[in-house]
Amino acid sequence: MAKVRRQAISAIPGIFGEGPLGVHDGPFTIEITIHGKCRADIDNIAKGILDALNGTAYVDDRQCVELIVRREGENNFQGAMK
Repeated sequence: MAKVRRQAISAIPGIFGEGPLGVHDGPFTIEITIHGKCRADIDNIAKGILDALNGTAYVDDRQCVELIVRREGENNFQGAMK
């Protein structure tokens, strides 16, 4: 989990840059799509991304009212529970 969180945190400046976006303080929905090969569990990836965005995109990830996470590509297991 720590590696995924570190990777997410290091990507934040490239995504948000230095511009004055402001920090969102209301409820939000986030959708995450994981592409290609990735051995990490998607719940750990989502948690790392949500934690990394705390204080940058929103005040706290507790504001998230809907979370959609999907894996596409080589690790998209067929026959998964729906």
